[in-house]
Amino acid sequence: MSVLPTNARLEAGRAFVVRRKSLGLTRAHLAVLADVSITSVDNAEHGVSQIMLERLNAALDAIELGRQPEPFVAPPEPFGETDRREDAARLKERRERLGLTKRRVAELSGLSTSSVAVAELTGASVTMAKINEALDNYEAPAEASASDASASEPNRPVLTPSHRETVKNVLYRAPVDLIQSIDAAAEQAGLSRNEAMTQFLRFALNLHLTESKP
Repeated sequence: MSVLPTNARLEAGRAFVVRRKSLGLTRAHLAVLADVSITSVDNAEHGVSQIMLERLNAALDAIELGRQPEPFVAPPEPFGETDRREDAARLKERRERLGLTKRRVAELSGLSTSSVAVAELTGASVTMAKINEALDNYEAPAEASASDASASEPNRPVLTPSHRETVKNVLYRAPVDLIQSIDAAAEQAGLSRNEAMTQFLRFALNLHLTESKP
């Protein structure tokens, strides 16, 4: 079996979705009929697993002919596959730690959102390298600002008006005067309260990590 390039796998996955829906099947229903996990169906439809896509197309062939699909037997795992999965998991963990969506990472790295999603599932080396480089560049300004502030510019403004991030809602209780001060600083910088708090917390964390180094 020849390995298809990423774009071809994505196109094949989209065609498969159309075919599945034309048969009135949900991913969950197909997973039961084909004796695979819903995640396997999802991976096939997003161009992650060419082997699974071919297997599921065969399952649809059988369903169209009124037969029960044959049970799926997974092929031997290629050498190095475990390492790639671990790299992919570390990439996803890093992105989530930075509070970034896949779409935002795609913008930073000049890739498509689907390419970022595939990298987090498969650990594709070329894509991984581009994403990690983009995340390195993303983290560098925050680390530099923390270092500069602690060394020579104690009164340097922390908030950057143009630096907006995707944030996740977190319940946080604070003294009224602190919230009022954050709101005032956010308004001056043209940011929302959440965006301002994110920048303040990142600045404080980087400063802490810098000063904690031996």
